[in-house]
Amino acid sequence: MNIALIRSDARQTLQHAKVSPFLVTACFLAILYAVLICYNVFTIWYSYAIDASPGGLDAMNRVGRYYTFATVSPILVTLFSNSAYGLYSGYTLSLSRDANADLRTLLQGFRLFGKLLFLTLLISFFTFLWACLFVIPGFIAMYRYRLSYHILFDHPEYSAFQALEESKRLTYGHKLDLFMLDLSFFYFYLLAFGGNIVMNFPFYYPLENPGMAADLKFFLLGTVLIMVGEFLFLPHLRTSLTQAYLSILEEDTSPADGSGPWLPEP
Repeated sequence: MNIALIRSDARQTLQHAKVSPFLVTACFLAILYAVLICYNVFTIWYSYAIDASPGGLDAMNRVGRYYTFATVSPILVTLFSNSAYGLYSGYTLSLSRDANADLRTLLQGFRLFGKLLFLTLLISFFTFLWACLFVIPGFIAMYRYRLSYHILFDHPEYSAFQALEESKRLTYGHKLDLFMLDLSFFYFYLLAFGGNIVMNFPFYYPLENPGMAADLKFFLLGTVLIMVGEFLFLPHLRTSLTQAYLSILEEDTSPADGSGPWLPEP
């Protein structure tokens, strides 16, 4: 796989789009981060509300509920956000085949959102199981399932398990290629890593004036950094992954039976 050619094809796809992919990406990020920001702001407020609550049995019950919330809600939010990025992969897949793809294309993908959620759950579960053996098997598993979302949009009749199996088949011999493609976008991941450090800075470094206001300030600043990075680089990164998927399909000599390319309804 020629990484430079993959990235060049992705740039051409973005340049030839009839509706700006950056406009679609801005709308996508606005919807996604509206949910994520509300969740995180509520979590920060809730943690301080628990700390400020008076003692007693009722307070213990509130603390118990908070720890349940702090354990379960991040899992649910992660499933939602990863599924949303899977939805975005459906948009880039359609864009790579039809320059007229727009925000409506992205929204039409919601018809598969239930399957995307279940597929995300399976990917997370199996990757976690492999990671329990050691870090490297988990890392390999992550790339084994990397094309699952594209496959589900190409074959909406597939179950989530079938999409996983097809991704395992297609990525055989291409996991290193997909890793090198990700590595070529190292600046995007560095920016996201930096945004997460800023977001969690109060937890890493004792502040002179700690409190909810400081936590919110650093959280919002880190979130803005990540959003800017995703707005600038997410279209090229995800479209490059889509081009890699299409390139692998072209090389595939024994494609599985299916309904063919996914395109939005007229």
